[in-house]
Amino acid sequence: MKKISGLVLLIIFAVSSSFIGWNAPVTGSNASSVTNYYYYQGQKYYLEHKTDMIFVKLKSEISRTEFENMISSYGTIPADYSFEKNDVRQFIKLTGALDNTSINTIISALRSNNSVLTASPVFGVKEGLGNRNTLIGCEDNIILQFKPNFSRQQVDQYLTGKNMTILQQLELTGGLSYLVQIPTGTSKTSIEYANEVYENGVVNYADPGFFYTNLLQLVPNDQFFPMQWSAINTGTNIPVTGTGTANNDMGLDSAWNQTTGIQQCRISVVDSGMDTTHPDLSANVVNGYNFNYYANTYGGIDDFGHGASCAGIIAALGNNTIGISGVAPNAKVFSAKIFNSGGSTTTAAITNAMIGVRTFGNCWISSNSWGGGSPVSAADNAILDGTTLGRNGKGIVWVFATGNGNGALSWPSTLTTVISVGGVSPCNQRKSPSSCDNENWWGANYGTGLDIVAPCVKIYATVQGGGYTNSFNGTSSATPNTSGVAGLLLSKDSSQTWDTVRARINRTAQKRGSYSYTSAGPLANLGNTWNNEMGYGIVNANLALLAVGPPPANDVAAGPFLSFPGSFTVNTAYNIRSRISNIGTNAQTNVPCRFFVNGTIVGSTVTIPSLPAGGNDSVTFSWTPTVVGNYTLKIATGLA
Repeated sequence: MKKISGLVLLIIFAVSSSFIGWNAPVTGSNASSVTNYYYYQGQKYYLEHKTDMIFVKLKSEISRTEFENMISSYGTIPADYSFEKNDVRQFIKLTGALDNTSINTIISALRSNNSVLTASPVFGVKEGLGNRNTLIGCEDNIILQFKPNFSRQQVDQYLTGKNMTILQQLELTGGLSYLVQIPTGTSKTSIEYANEVYENGVVNYADPGFFYTNLLQLVPNDQFFPMQWSAINTGTNIPVTGTGTANNDMGLDSAWNQTTGIQQCRISVVDSGMDTTHPDLSANVVNGYNFNYYANTYGGIDDFGHGASCAGIIAALGNNTIGISGVAPNAKVFSAKIFNSGGSTTTAAITNAMIGVRTFGNCWISSNSWGGGSPVSAADNAILDGTTLGRNGKGIVWVFATGNGNGALSWPSTLTTVISVGGVSPCNQRKSPSSCDNENWWGANYGTGLDIVAPCVKIYATVQGGGYTNSFNGTSSATPNTSGVAGLLLSKDSSQTWDTVRARINRTAQKRGSYSYTSAGPLANLGNTWNNEMGYGIVNANLALLAVGPPPANDVAAGPFLSFPGSFTVNTAYNIRSRISNIGTNAQTNVPCRFFVNGTIVGSTVTIPSLPAGGNDSVTFSWTPTVVGNYTLKIATGLA
C-alpha cells in the first residue's frame, strides 16, 4: 500500500476591519541611554553594550580612503581602525570607552552623513550565553510575526502608521510574518523599534535586525583516508600528533557495509558556502539549489573558507582514489550560504536560510556549524516548522554545533528541536584545553541540552580551490560528521521521522572515556544514560544503522509546492504545482495525485503513469478562490 503524505500550507484571505490606537509616532532615543535588551520567548533578553565601538551600515560599498575621509572629523575614531572591504557594514573600534551620551552623539552625526544608511551602538552576548567574541550591530530592519487574527490589510495599516515598509513576506506558521524596513533617518535602533511593536501587543514576536560576527564554530589551526581517525581510529593515525585511542571513532568502516547514502538524501550546509567544483565533491552537489541568503542571490561559493570543509566531511566522494571520503559519500549536499567573505551574517539571512532549506531546498538534514549569537525568534519558528512540515511531515533533522568556548551550549544548539553536537578528542575525552590533542586554547561546549559528541579535532576535510586540510577543528567539524551519520540513517530508511533519527543516534552512542553516565539527560524517555560532558556518548554510525530496519518498499510522497503565488486574489485562477517523489525501493505505476482545499478534493485526480524507485515527477492543479477566508491547501498521493 502506498504511503500517503503531502505538504500542507495555509493561505490566508481575511476580511479587513478598521482599528485604532496603534499608530503613535516613533520618537527619538534618550541621548543618555542605550537600549540593550529585546524580547525573546516573552522575556527581556539582555545584551552587553560594547562602549568602545560603534556600528555603521553604508548605503553602498566605498573604498578605505573614502571611508577615512568620511569619518576623519570624529576624533574618537583611531587611525588604525579595522576596515572590512567588500561590505557596507563596518564595526569601528574607538580610541577608548565612552559614556552613552558621547556614543549617541557620534552615532547621530554619522546617521546624518549622506553615505550612511544607519549607525548604532555595538553589543555582545553576556557571559555563559554564547560566543563572547561575537559583535552585534543593529540593521535597519526588524522581523515581525503578527497575531493570528491580523489580516494583511490590518498589517499594512499598522505599519503605515509606524512609517515602516514590508521588505519580504516570510513563510512561517503562527501568523503573518514579515521582514520590515524601519524608517530612514530615525534616531532609534532596530532594537527600540522591535521592542515598541512587541509592547503594543500586536505580534507574537519582534526580532531586531542584527549583523553578527564570529558565529562560525571553527577553531583555526596554523590521498588521506588512512588519516581520517573519525572513520577508523587505529590509535596511531591522528594527523600531526599521531596519538589516539584505538576504536575511538564513528564506526564508519562497518557502517558503509550497510549503506553509503543515496542520491535522494539531500543535506543542506548552512554556512559560508561550498566549493561546488571541487573534484572530490562536485558530483554530489545538488546544482540549482545553492543559494546565497546573505546577498539574496543564487550561488553559494565559499569565499570565507569554512563551509567548503563542512560539505566535504559530509559528502566527499568515496572510493575514487583521491582525497578523502565523506561520512555519507553517496548522499547529496547543497549550500545555504548565510555568511559573507568576512564570516559575518544578519538576522534576515539566518531566518531566510532556515525557511529556505525547507521550502526551496527540500532537504532531509540541515548541517549548521555555527551559533553563539543572540537568539532569533523567527529562526526558532522556522526550525520548528522544519520539524513539522519538512520532508512531507516527517521533519528535517537539524544538527547544530554547541560551540567552542569550553562552557555552556550556544544558541541555536540549545533548542529542543535540534541535535546538539559537542566534540570528542582522539582519546575518548571531551575536547577540552587538557585533552590529548595538544590544543590547549579551546574546548567544546557542554552541559544542559547536549545530545552527543563527535570527532572535532585534526579532521581531514576539503577546502575551497580543490585542496584539503588535515586540521579542520572545532564543533564545526563534529556537526557535519553527525549530519553525515544522520544521512546514512535516512538513506537506509527514509520513512523515519526527525525525532526517530535523533533518538537512534543518541540511543546507540558509545559510552566512552572515564565518565559517569548516570543522568537521564535531555531526552528523559530515551531509556539511556547521559553525562554532562559527553551527552549520550560518541556518535556511532554502525550501531545506529543496526537499529534501523530495512527501507520501505512502497513510499511515494508529495514534496513541496514548486509554484506558489506570493499573494492571492479572489476570482483569479492559480496553478499550484508540486513534486511527487518515489522514495521507496519499488517502482510505482499509475500513482494517483489529488488536490485538497480545506480537506475537500477539488478538481480531477492526476495520475502519474510511471515512477521508478528514486524518481520524481510533478503535477499541477488549477484553483480559483471565490470567497475571502482561510484555506488549507494540500496535494497528496494515494487515497488521502
